[in-house]
Amino acid sequence: MSSGPLRARLAAIQGAIVFHEEQLGLLRTQRESTERHLAAIAVYPVLTLPNEITSQIFMQWIYTDDKSNPMLLTWVCKLWREVAISTPQLWVHLKNLPRDHDIIEKWLSRAGSLPLNLDLDLRHIDYPDSHLYETLLRHSSQLETLTLALDSDSEAVTLPPGPFPHLTKLSISGIDPMDQGIHRPIVVQTTSLAAPQLRELILEYRAELPGNALQVYLPCMQLTSLELKANAAECLKFLVHTPNLERFTVHCEGGHFPNLGTWTLVTLPRLLSIHCAELTTSTLLEYFTLPALEELSIWLAPFNGWKEVVQNLIARSGCSIRKLDLSRRYISPPV
Repeated sequence: MSSGPLRARLAAIQGAIVFHEEQLGLLRTQRESTERHLAAIAVYPVLTLPNEITSQIFMQWIYTDDKSNPMLLTWVCKLWREVAISTPQLWVHLKNLPRDHDIIEKWLSRAGSLPLNLDLDLRHIDYPDSHLYETLLRHSSQLETLTLALDSDSEAVTLPPGPFPHLTKLSISGIDPMDQGIHRPIVVQTTSLAAPQLRELILEYRAELPGNALQVYLPCMQLTSLELKANAAECLKFLVHTPNLERFTVHCEGGHFPNLGTWTLVTLPRLLSIHCAELTTSTLLEYFTLPALEELSIWLAPFNGWKEVVQNLIARSGCSIRKLDLSRRYISPPV
């Protein structure tokens, strides 16, 4: 068979390819031109809103969606990026912290001088000798609320020296992934930390092994709200340092109630509300004197001696209970 026909066929195919490529190029040019004309006359109502309204919409989304992230807004279009970056209120809540130090600094700089609410996961990093610790130092004067997740084997809860003029709430947790429910001893070291507005503390610290006592260096005397996960003895030792408490939530899982017979009564003269969550026994209440108590919540199961405990607490304290919540299901802490 002669090669002539095959060569002619290849030439025809090549010619068709060139022709269609030219047509595709022409179509692409026409498409781009049409898109430009459409963009010039098309109306997208959301993009015609005043920037102030768009900014308010963004803030409503940020404050109502726990998974919201203002970075997502900057990826939609140029206008939204400009509005998001120029709205400092979008950047005052930092959670699910990225490990990229440059991103953190850029994020916080967009908040300007507004008070900050930071949720920092410091597990598996060298804290306090980390970039995140340096970030706390630089922005300490802006912190309003601070949540720290530390490694369960940390030996102390420490904060930079501050000052923290706007810090009102501090939450600290350190849970071992292999946690067997063993609570470490907690040693409170009161300090003159410059946080005059600090009133609320959440402390949750457990490890697989008891280890050394956890040192807590905080100005506990000024606290008015406390949520604590620890065994009964550690709770009582902690409460000695918090005479101004008004609200107290305690989590004490079963199996971690040592003999408290040697403990004297702890008096909290200003405590208005106590919430006993996860209590499998309410013997802890037998060591309180609460003259101002108005609200009491107890998770009963499987504890059946609640009536005597409550009656003794009221008689001993001389308090007037206005709200009593007794439940055989888990009671979520009040918000």
